[in-house]
Amino acid sequence: MKQRLIYIAGPYTSKATGYRTQLYEQGMRANVITRYAALLMEQHGVAVFSPVTHGHAIWMASGCELGRDAAAWAAVNDPIMALCNEIHVLRLRGWDTSAGVKREIEHFAQRLIAPLFVDLPADFYRHARERVACSPELDAA
Repeated sequence: MKQRLIYIAGPYTSKATGYRTQLYEQGMRANVITRYAALLMEQHGVAVFSPVTHGHAIWMASGCELGRDAAAWAAVNDPIMALCNEIHVLRLRGWDTSAGVKREIEHFAQRLIAPLFVDLPADFYRHARERVACSPELDAA
């Protein structure tokens, strides 16, 4: 039986007004996506790769000098996507307009791997700040 290696896709780049607000929103998204990755590892014992988790830490360590959009990280993420045999798409706010998420879904579709779309329950968010930055329900309001 082939080992499960799950790629976790979710929106990262913020389109919020103001650089500080963008950084804040990206940090909240990284927290939520990383917690989901940890949950999969802890409760299901599966191997995961989260480009947001990996990339956010490196981007912050670079002093925010590296690119932060999907194209800037393609050389890092593409070889790892090729190794993964599942994709979970976290439907956080902005997932449906994210160029990176679209690109990741298309990559797996070419390999005939259908995405598992994940809607996080309201109690997954640890505080209101995460919910405001991440919950797609707030877009409908």
